[in-house]
Amino acid sequence: MIVITVSRQLGCGGREIGRRVAEKLGIAYLDHEIITRAAGLAGVSEEILADVDERRPTLLDFMADLLARYPTASELGMPAVDIEPPVGQDAYRSLFEDVIRDVANKGSAVIVGRGGQMILRNFPRAMHVHVIAPVDLRVKRVMEREGLSRVDAEKRVHDSDRNRAGYLKTYYKMDWQNPELYALMINTGRLDMDTAVDLVVGAARSLLGDS
Repeated sequence: MIVITVSRQLGCGGREIGRRVAEKLGIAYLDHEIITRAAGLAGVSEEILADVDERRPTLLDFMADLLARYPTASELGMPAVDIEPPVGQDAYRSLFEDVIRDVANKGSAVIVGRGGQMILRNFPRAMHVHVIAPVDLRVKRVMEREGLSRVDAEKRVHDSDRNRAGYLKTYYKMDWQNPELYALMINTGRLDMDTAVDLVVGAARSLLGDS
């Protein structure tokens, strides 16, 4: 079994790489699914957690207020759980850590984002991948994908970089670009998607001992 975490810059294609790697290896792929599972544990709607997660860490301080204004588990038709809904940033972060560790302990998976490279840093079956690309290329991709102007796309890219760097720095005291965290760092400005996917799959199979 193997767990592959994929950390990525916005617009570099990391999510697509993760999905295709999971398909080729025949293992689970978890991205927004983690939000769903975490929401089930917390007893709150996944939409509110997704909204907060997209703008981490600035909104984490307001989790208590957000959750207080959202429907309860029973109102949403969700099963009851034995834990209290998270009401602060530490509880929120712990929630996602618990879900990611649970996934890792139960089998092989590709986990995109959510600080998986730090949460599973010492996990013996984990392989951590970081996907990057030049800023200009990422801006172009975001413009095309989201129909944004160049100015708006540049803001999206820079805000995303700042938020993702801030999340790992704040909660794990680590630079998310530190190469020591990763088995592979892939630049999709230099490599096409097929090559990037094959590199990750090849490395994973090597670790698994497959030919």
